Amino acid sequence: YGKHIMKIYDIPTAEYVNFTSFDDLIKFFQKDSNEYNNIKKNVLKLDGLAGGKGVFLPNSYNELLNDIEYIKNDLKLKIASVNMLYERRLYGIEFSLHAFCDSNTTLFMPISKDYKKKDEYDYGPNTGGMGSVSNFNILDIIHPKFHTSIIEQLESLKEKLKKMVKEISYSGVLYTGCIIDDITNNPQINVLEFNCRFGDPETQSIIQHYTPSRLTNIFKKMSVNELEQIPDDISDKHMYLSIVLSHNLYPKSKSLEQININLRGITNIVSNHYNDESLCKIFTSLKQPNSYFSNDASFYSYGGRIFTFTFKVNNNFKSLYNKILEINSLLTKIDYEGIYYRRDIGIDLVIQNNTYNNLNSPNSPNNPSIQFYEKDNKKYNFAFLGTNNFSSLKPLLYKFLDKFFMEENKNNTEKLFMDYDINKLENINSINIITYNKNSSILDFSNSYYNYLKYTFQIDIDYLKYQQLLYEKLKIFVIENNNEYHKKLLRNLSVCDIDYIFLVGYMKIIPESVIKCYTNKIFNFHPSLLPKYSKMMDLNVHKSVINNNEKYTGATLHVVTAKVDEGPILYQRNIIVNTKSELELKNRIQVLESAILQEFIMLLDYYDNEQFKNNYSL
Repeated sequence: YGKHIMKIYDIPTAEYVNFTSFDDLIKFFQKDSNEYNNIKKNVLKLDGLAGGKGVFLPNSYNELLNDIEYIKNDLKLKIASVNMLYERRLYGIEFSLHAFCDSNTTLFMPISKDYKKKDEYDYGPNTGGMGSVSNFNILDIIHPKFHTSIIEQLESLKEKLKKMVKEISYSGVLYTGCIIDDITNNPQINVLEFNCRFGDPETQSIIQHYTPSRLTNIFKKMSVNELEQIPDDISDKHMYLSIVLSHNLYPKSKSLEQININLRGITNIVSNHYNDESLCKIFTSLKQPNSYFSNDASFYSYGGRIFTFTFKVNNNFKSLYNKILEINSLLTKIDYEGIYYRRDIGIDLVIQNNTYNNLNSPNSPNNPSIQFYEKDNKKYNFAFLGTNNFSSLKPLLYKFLDKFFMEENKNNTEKLFMDYDINKLENINSINIITYNKNSSILDFSNSYYNYLKYTFQIDIDYLKYQQLLYEKLKIFVIENNNEYHKKLLRNLSVCDIDYIFLVGYMKIIPESVIKCYTNKIFNFHPSLLPKYSKMMDLNVHKSVINNNEKYTGATLHVVTAKVDEGPILYQRNIIVNTKSELELKNRIQVLESAILQEFIMLLDYYDNEQFKNNYSL
């Protein structure tokens, strides 16, 4: 029905085919050739109500068959599959365009974006939503050369929606799910779906922009077709960031046992952190069998989505980024059996904004509302302290040096580095590696990288010239592990003019004398989701995770303070524990640490260490 309406009103959407049986769908793929044969380029949607879980993205024929079996074995999904839609898969940034409607007037709400996938980096099964961001400007995340086109497309879509609302006499909330497809080459706004309701968890963010009295007035006017009397603006111009805390079995199943939750303890944590209640609102689906607040354990759940925390954010992406870092630290203090949440909600918008920030003027006369700020464009000198292999650092090291040698050998390397996402690491000036282990494998990196250039990429470069070029960007030091170690360390850091320090598999405690010289500029990776398994190291962490039958584990990047493993948490990412080998788990965590490291350095111009200086003390 939705696709039919879109076609009538010329609303842009993906090409599609309808099916009413699984047999017809399977036969469709058994044909020798058709435009939908490439399963990776298409998506399967159920027409009925599926609780936000009726979209499937199979990447192979076997995955499609598995999805069909899954649908057949789930009564709710089976009922929803009476009609099915198979359409072209669109890639890009999704956003939601909500509107109040009274059959004559359409009043658009702030643009929002929700995050459907359960796991970070948009992996895992679809859910009803794991978080949202509201009131960001689409132009903030688009290349400037496409701004005029996107403005025209968005205004055209709004006019078509207004016409549709009038002609079908629609009253209520209209939820238009959109995507900006092909965002790097030729961005096109397409409509994915319509819903006749508020979205969850977008609503928790969106309603913060309206005072209760204003919202009540809007609903009253909607009910009597007088929405035109409401001014077309919002009360609150901030961004809002919502993060869902669920049970780790969600969305597949509920918990078989009752989960008791100390709600008073959770609200105390939040109120102790924020002295203004408007800065954080808590929505919950908790149940209570007894009188209100009769005791701390009177609230319970059987899983699903249990909380949504909604945070107020100043309307710029630097504030959004630092709010995400702040929230990562706050939420680690909240715990219940099976707690699970995504720690990357909103970060994709910051990355997009960072990508195009240098190409925009903050005072652009054509786009005065664009939220860019003057970046320092500074290049930083980094120190990495470690003991053995520096495994988490090496992917970054290769990307950084590849970029450098590509620029030095432009004639020989035109297409060799096309697959490397290296331009986002443009703020690195030098990397300085310091170890006290004379047998560390990193000491042979210079020779191994030379062979890598020579034999893998066939760059013919004189070894002496190579060493001279390499020394401009990479220095490796061994400092003898004795009583003078930390004095020599400080001297090295000073001589190399170090801006930030990362501890990567570093088996020593940083003394307060070093911390005071680099307050809030020393970061440590811990191979778990702190505060779990704090003050433990290396394989002992992974062994404990496996022995305790943890469903999830992960990596943490935190600020180093005098209290070991207790500094403000900046980043956390999690993975499923699906191995009994601590060595395999360690290798997977190191990949995660590497991803965190590259993302954090890429966004370093957004990092406000003064915020953490103000909020935390040694």
